[in-house]
Formats: sequence, structure tokens, C-alpha cells
Amino acid sequence: MDFVKHAFGRVNSAVKANPITIWFPMLFGATVWVFYLLLFLILVTPAIPDLLELDALAASGEVLYNAAPAAAALLVVALVIFMAQTSGVLGLRAAALRGGTLEARHFFASIKKYFLRLSLVHLGMLAVQAVPLLLTWMIINVGPWRGRMTGGDPETVFAVLAPFMAVLPLIMAAVHIMLAMWPVVLVLEDGGVLGSFRRAWRFFRQNFRSVSSVIMWGWVINLVSRMILEGSAIGQLLHMGWSFVITSYMSLILMVMYTSSGSSTH
Repeated sequence: MDFVKHAFGRVNSAVKANPITIWFPMLFGATVWVFYLLLFLILVTPAIPDLLELDALAASGEVLYNAAPAAAALLVVALVIFMAQTSGVLGLRAAALRGGTLEARHFFASIKKYFLRLSLVHLGMLAVQAVPLLLTWMIINVGPWRGRMTGGDPETVFAVLAPFMAVLPLIMAAVHIMLAMWPVVLVLEDGGVLGSFRRAWRFFRQNFRSVSSVIMWGWVINLVSRMILEGSAIGQLLHMGWSFVITSYMSLILMVMYTSSGSSTH
């Protein structure tokens, strides 16, 4: 716990020295996602009259088929925005811990530097996190529950799904915690995708309690703030900003823990 307290103190100093670490990614994110919303409206608005005049399932299928390219384009744009923002944010945080005065150009330089590798890392994380979902689907649709699912009443279906719905989020959370250090280590060491995974996994195994505690405390604080602030539109905006601050501190603390542990090769 002293390790975490020391990390928090160092993070606080780094953020005070470079508050751009917090406010610029928030400004960038808000600007880019407004652009994305406008793009969404431009692509979706022409299809609204067709959706309102649907008379048959065939027509619905035709509309959905015609809308597929726009939906795919929106998904790709959203993924690119997410990865660009993630690359800039992590690079800016790592630079803040190294010291010096940061500017907006450091954010964009980080996007250029880490975008491809972090994209591969996050695709790898998604692939691992998809395994529990795939196994659950196979168990439900191939296992002994299949007959009860296809021919059962709603209560029977719920009885079958309830155990999976209770356990699956816990498994997904555990997988997320186990992989959380992967992008952090890659940015801190400017390393390769696989090498960063090996060092991140070794650090996680050696510091399981500390890493898990930081991440779960971040989740708890975010959950409590959501419960307090989500009652109004202003409250939701405040929660989004506060959530980013909490996530930033959590990520920075993990970075400090890694560099202070002697695991870093830099």
C-alpha cells in the first residue's frame, strides 16, 4: 500500500507540473467526437425516410443492406478515433512522468509514434476478451442447455442465462485487469507488441495485489460518481470529465509503479 501511496504522490506532482495531461485530451476528445456525431448524422439522415416508411420485412432487409457500408464506415472511423486518442493520451502521460514542459504537439507526436503498435495491442486484448464470450455462446448453444433455450418459456431461458450473466462480467473484469499493463508497458518502454506483453505479464504476476487494487478502486470511484451525478445532463457531463480524471490518475499510478519497480528496461 505504501508503494501505491508513493506512486499517487508522484502522479499528483506530475499532473500539477503539466495539467495539459488532463485538459488537452478532454478537449481533443470532445472536439473529435462532435465531428463524429456530425458525420453520423450526415450518413444516417438520408435513410430516415426509408426507415419510417417500412411496410415489410423484405423492405427492412433492403434498407439494412443499403445502410451496411455507412455503418461499416462509421465503425472504422470510431475505432480510428479511439486508437488515436488512446495513443496520444498514453504518450502524454508517459512524457509527463519523465518531466519537462509538455505542449499539444507531444500529444500528436505520440499518436504518430504509438498508433500502429497500440492498435495491435488492443486488437489482441479484444481477441483474448472475446474468448469467454465465445465459450459462453458455445456452452449455451451446443451444450445440454440448447433444448431449453430454443423451446423454453421466458422463465426457463432466464434460469439458464442467469448463472452465465452473473459469472461472465467477473471473468471479463479479471481478463481486463490481467491485460491492463500491456499498453502501459509498451508506451513506457517504446517496445514491441510481444515483448511488452511478456514484461507486462511478468510485472502483473509479481504485483498482482497492487495492480488489481488500483484498477478496482478506479472502478469503484467511477461507479459512485456515476450514481451521484447521472441524474441530469449536466451531471452526466460532469461525470464524463471526472471519469477521465480518475482514469488518468489510475493509468499514471500504474506507470509509476512499473518504472519504480525496476521492471522497466528504460
